[in-house]
Amino acid sequence: MPVSWFTAIVGYWYGPWMALLLATLGTNVGANLVFLGSRTPVPSARGGVDRAEAEVAAIARAVGREGFRMTLLLRLSPISPFGFMTYALSVMPLRQRDFAAGTFLGKTPGNLFYGFLGVGARSAVEAASGEASLGAADGIPARRSESRPRDFSCGP
Repeated sequence: MPVSWFTAIVGYWYGPWMALLLATLGTNVGANLVFLGSRTPVPSARGGVDRAEAEVAAIARAVGREGFRMTLLLRLSPISPFGFMTYALSVMPLRQRDFAAGTFLGKTPGNLFYGFLGVGARSAVEAASGEASLGAADGIPARRSESRPRDFSCGP
């Protein structure tokens, strides 16, 4: 099950902040375990990337120089497959701290988006069933009532 679905479901039931917390914790712990685990058993595989074709070698050099930036940009992209990129980055000459920081900062906006998507789905379900309420329990602060109605007229 993709993390985006999990995050939206948690956002639906518990609000966007709990969804952000759980999804960020889960994606970061899981990605770092995979990153470290796939580096440990086969250290010679990382050297083979440097001897690969010119394109792969150029990517490996870029990741080696700009590891944090490359990881961050890959994690911010909604179309790059998370699991595949984790394994691909684990065979690159990338420091673990750059990988961890790039993953944390790169996945946080998407996790927050899907958490709020779950809250929006809950609001839509409640509105359709006639029991809509926007309150702090839903993760969205309640709107304060205004003493006078807004004037949306365009003229003087």
